[in-house]
Amino acid sequence: MNEALNTDMEEPRRETGLPLLIAGLRVRYSNETIAGIPGQWQRFGPYIGTIPGRLGGMAYGVCHDFGEGGLFEYVCGVAVSSLSGLPAELSGVRVPAHEYLVFRHRGHVSGIHATWRTIMESWLPASEFRMADAPNFERYAEDFDANTGMGGVEIWVPIQT
Repeated sequence: MNEALNTDMEEPRRETGLPLLIAGLRVRYSNETIAGIPGQWQRFGPYIGTIPGRLGGMAYGVCHDFGEGGLFEYVCGVAVSSLSGLPAELSGVRVPAHEYLVFRHRGHVSGIHATWRTIMESWLPASEFRMADAPNFERYAEDFDANTGMGGVEIWVPIQT
């Protein structure tokens, strides 16, 4: 993936994120295999309306459990009140309360890697902030349209305080 940096990024806002329970599909990726994430979302789509205890209308893409060589877990899912009663193919992740920088991704969701790359390779190193060892996530608002790939998408980056 050699996307150009996203030069149209807005300044992020700082926000305290509340704890979240996310239920969804979990896959382990490396920087070389992240192209599989859109397919993971397609596989998750049929579950969205059937997950017990769903809270709100947003969806989340949570990156956590970072390991050697750029490995990480990605869970595409929804917020839930409890992780009990999930179908066997789904699992959960707990996102603790944390301080975040929240970046808005503009344009088609296929360009989100360029926004992530800009944050991690350009914006964050040039800022006073340092990323914390905590889950980061994409938050897809209720106005996000999975059919067109357009709508509200935010990237929540945990920061050291």
